[in-house]
Amino acid sequence: MPGNDIEKAKADIFSEAIYDLENAFIRAVADPDKNQQRVLMAKFKSETAPKASVYLEKFLDKNPKDEVFCLSYADISFFAFFNSYLGGGELEVPEALKDHPRLTTLYEKVRDEPKIKAWIEKLLAVLNLRRVCVLYIRILHTFVLIFQTFLNEMPQYKLTYFPIRGKAECIRIVFAIAGVEFEDVRVHPQDWPKLKESGLSPSGQLPILEVNGQILTQSKAILSYVAKELGLAPEDNFQLAQADMLAGVISELEDKLNAAFANEDQEKKARNLHLQ
Repeated sequence: MPGNDIEKAKADIFSEAIYDLENAFIRAVADPDKNQQRVLMAKFKSETAPKASVYLEKFLDKNPKDEVFCLSYADISFFAFFNSYLGGGELEVPEALKDHPRLTTLYEKVRDEPKIKAWIEKLLAVLNLRRVCVLYIRILHTFVLIFQTFLNEMPQYKLTYFPIRGKAECIRIVFAIAGVEFEDVRVHPQDWPKLKESGLSPSGQLPILEVNGQILTQSKAILSYVAKELGLAPEDNFQLAQADMLAGVISELEDKLNAAFANEDQEKKARNLHLQ
């Protein structure tokens, strides 16, 4: 610590210069105008800090060599400023001081004081942890954006049919086999007239499949499309035609069954179902 009034006065002068330097730095980084902030920071680095460093170096040159370091509040304020604001909290001497031997010596002596060095190393450990966390968060954020983009590019399927298996069941099974999520909307018969009037189904029939807002109707067409999209259709054109043929036969059987069950005459229903 300063031993007499002269030394205390010198410490006050030295610390006041650091205080002015700190205020200039804070005014630059705190300016709300980003363009002006860049201008002020450029001026601080190219003019203010170099001039202050020259002044501080000359101030130390006017004092005996053995008064370079006495661990006063002036020494500590000098070290804290250059370490925090211009040195990034690292232990190395900041670039702004490397052309000034007296300031470099002072910086190193304050830094190497055991308790101060232990404090800086503790801060560095916290800072490095924060950097790792920030890096991890940025990487995670990047993956989230990539995943969201992937999801946005994936087709969103919405299948609408009555709360029965019927003509939609084979389509549902294809989605299940492919492991693809889809919205399975079941329309109660009493709600169907209103939905039909809305024009959602161009053919006025169910099922309908919405793919990212686009509409497909006719169960056979929907089944063929979904199977091809999800890799469950033959690649060979002849085999594909055979699959369509079989699907057509099944569709015709479904139509006959539906017609039979829709007939209110029990005798005709039984005859149509070949039960008599």
